[in-house]
Amino acid sequence: MNTLYKRRFKLTVQVGTGTALTWSSDDRGGTALKVDFSVRKTMGGIGEQADVAITGLSLKTIQYLCTVMRPPKDKPLPRNYVQLEAGYGDDYGVIFEGGIFRAAPSVDTPDMSVKLQCTAGFQNDNSGPFQYAGKDVLFADVASALAANLKVPLKMKSEAAQTNRVASVSLDCTGLQAMRALREYFPGVINVYMSGGALYVTDGRVAEAGSIIKLSGESGLIGTPEPTIPGMNCKSLLRPSLEAGGFVMVESVKLPDITGVYRIVNLTHSGSNRGDEFYSNIEGVRF
Repeated sequence: MNTLYKRRFKLTVQVGTGTALTWSSDDRGGTALKVDFSVRKTMGGIGEQADVAITGLSLKTIQYLCTVMRPPKDKPLPRNYVQLEAGYGDDYGVIFEGGIFRAAPSVDTPDMSVKLQCTAGFQNDNSGPFQYAGKDVLFADVASALAANLKVPLKMKSEAAQTNRVASVSLDCTGLQAMRALREYFPGVINVYMSGGALYVTDGRVAEAGSIIKLSGESGLIGTPEPTIPGMNCKSLLRPSLEAGGFVMVESVKLPDITGVYRIVNLTHSGSNRGDEFYSNIEGVRF
């Protein structure tokens, strides 16, 4: 653990059937490397995105990580997996889980590095085409079939998905393409996206009991929130419990009119094990 800041992180990367590599703040070997990350979550996308830069790796390790972009001849891209955990003290958990779609090496300087660009669900998207056809089908049934195809848990948090029916469905595409298609059936009413290794279906009409996270100067809020036309923007210590689509109760001392409940529409977790950055940046709309 980084005792100076009491921050923690753990990065796990696996390419194909190779050995999983792990770097952790609890591992002395891991802290010799510089790990910078930015995880972006939004209600408007189909899944969270992450950039992870690792500096100080050996050439052999960089070569291994870059094999994700060079599949064997006449074979599909190897399945790959990235999991990033982060937080402070006991407020610690998974902030990203997905797959690598680009590996950009930098090997012409003394401090060799690689930047991994990742997206949620990418590691599942080559599990086979998603095929579904039917008439007058319940939206929740289509979502359940998609989760089974992607081999991920289904987090059904939408009442609308369990009552609304689709007149006609005809899908023969990848899982990520199917998510985009499902979002078009009831735009603004039912949302479908990947987060934390699960397929979420939400409608966002009502905050779940006990799901509102309090942010104040005593609970990690940094500085004074910035008022916006739809709500506010604010920064806090990195908190893995924050999620796009979730709710926060913001308490502002210097701008008391901002105090209130907001829904998180855009969220960025950014951090470094060797720098000062270890924050959650929130864009919220008043609820």
